[in-house]
Amino acid sequence: MINDEILNLLTNFYLFQGIEPDRLKPVAKNAEIVTLSKGDVIFYKGDKYHRGVYLIVEGTVVYKSDFGHEDIVLKPGDFVGLTTFLGKSKYLVTAICEEDSTLVFFPEVCIYKLMDEYDDFRDRFNSMVLYRISQIKGDKGSEQLLSSTFKSIGSYMSSPVITVNENEGLVDACKLMSKYRIGSIVVVDDDENVKGLLSSKDVIHNFFDDFENNLKDLSLAKYMDHNPIMLPPEFPLVEAFSEIQRKNEDYAIVARRNKPLGIISGKDILRVLFRNSSIFSATIDSSSTLDELKINFNELYKIAENMINNSKLTSEILPVISTMHISIQRKIYNITAEQYLEETGVDVRLIKHAVIIMGSCARKEAMLDPDQDNGFIFPDNITEEEKKYLMEFGAKFSDNLEYVGYEKCIGNIMVTNPEMANTVSGWKEFIGGWVDNPGDKGIRWSSIVFDLSLLHGEERLVWELRDFILEKISKKPAFLLQILESDSNLRIPISIFGKFIVEKEGKYKGKINLKRAALSFIVDVTRAFTLYKKMTALNTVERLKTLQRHNVLSEEKTANVLNAYEVVTDIIFNNQVIQAKNGEEVNKFVNPNELSLFNQERLKEALHTISKYLTTGLRYFRGSPF
Repeated sequence: MINDEILNLLTNFYLFQGIEPDRLKPVAKNAEIVTLSKGDVIFYKGDKYHRGVYLIVEGTVVYKSDFGHEDIVLKPGDFVGLTTFLGKSKYLVTAICEEDSTLVFFPEVCIYKLMDEYDDFRDRFNSMVLYRISQIKGDKGSEQLLSSTFKSIGSYMSSPVITVNENEGLVDACKLMSKYRIGSIVVVDDDENVKGLLSSKDVIHNFFDDFENNLKDLSLAKYMDHNPIMLPPEFPLVEAFSEIQRKNEDYAIVARRNKPLGIISGKDILRVLFRNSSIFSATIDSSSTLDELKINFNELYKIAENMINNSKLTSEILPVISTMHISIQRKIYNITAEQYLEETGVDVRLIKHAVIIMGSCARKEAMLDPDQDNGFIFPDNITEEEKKYLMEFGAKFSDNLEYVGYEKCIGNIMVTNPEMANTVSGWKEFIGGWVDNPGDKGIRWSSIVFDLSLLHGEERLVWELRDFILEKISKKPAFLLQILESDSNLRIPISIFGKFIVEKEGKYKGKINLKRAALSFIVDVTRAFTLYKKMTALNTVERLKTLQRHNVLSEEKTANVLNAYEVVTDIIFNNQVIQAKNGEEVNKFVNPNELSLFNQERLKEALHTISKYLTTGLRYFRGSPF
């Protein structure tokens, strides 16, 4: 179907009546034809929003409802995916093609632009959404659903917005910002149309960059952002936050037909979206027993589900979940220390040492199933008696972690392992041996130990060891190459014909371990680059952005890898929430054939990107150009 045919379809559909054909042409141009077969799943209940809606051109789509209503049958002319358009959360039902069908997918940006420009279109579209929700959940349910999932920026923006005329100078604008104690000000023309945005960051970066010469020109036009983010008031918070993050900005102007209505910052949005997680963190802090912490651990999935419904990117959720895991483990540390004090009369907290966490928790990438990747760092002057006390405490600490829900590490990277409980000098000798003479253990352990952070104790011990690792590794790129070559011996789980390669037998038959077969490759290659360049960032997303800023990776490659990382973590994390809700074992195995077609294609594309990224790392450390 060509664009003209799509355009003809739109002009004959009542939703688009009153909109000029010329205005509909870009909508038709950005639309995508989706051809599906009988039985194909457009999306499953619980899948994340596809960032647009589908219009049925031919065929029949059925909503499989579990709200006590009959299945809903959708025919040509009906939209699919309306209920999730407003909330940007998860789909409430499963949508299945009952016969061979043709649909047109409209990216949400097209819908929002029309909503901003045409009041009648906005009213008709919102009415369709409300009607569809009432079909699925009933009239009362539709009100509850909207109040719980849909948060528009118009409800949370700062208004009235403070503005300054474009003909005023920089000093006048800064005086207004100081008077109202605001970090940005909207620049308008004589007709109150938005012309730009001036923020305190603009002043610092642009004005003081060449202070003496800039004193000669204090016009606003020289320093303001001429293309600020502008969004309609009904734009969802989650999407606004995504837009702010994507464009690396701090603010978005809320406007209607280029007239400013308010302003909202990324920090404002985060406070709203993660409000429940703050409450949960307070619950962790107030817990005083292992049983209470066990309840906290087992209910983390509820907070995870809430954040999935209120945040677009899983990579933004994982640091919050990781922080909660760290808070729980710190409480376990203190409870264990009190128990040990009561039993022995020795307060280990008074002995200088550091308990370190390693791996995903240290990178702030932990999901719902982190195990015990931890260790001790002792000062070089520790006595044998002090070490004995700490090792006894460590055994009790490990048992308490396991009781709460943190399984013991099958690789024995724990405080109970003497190799993981060492003085600073001992650690340096130990790690230096891995790097100089790597064996299977050194390569395997380094992928966890090299990402380390403080859980409790002397932070200087952690920094001394991290500095040693950076210095040692930067001089031994051959070791990093061996790690990546070890990764290359594992297969990316997709065949040359585009088929998923799954476990053939055993407990996880038909599934893929997306941590081992996908996520670990991104983490390992990114770690290799940052260690070689002596960069201190731990989080994979931050590492990738740092590598781009330092021109180690191109902007395009960074964007592709970030997208692949998001896809894989999103699929794993959402699956873990479902596993936890169903009382199943929480792990990182996923059955790709149980994913919707949309997520299957996302995963295939991500796996191809990961394969290319691993090749990039191998070529780099072998001395070849990208």
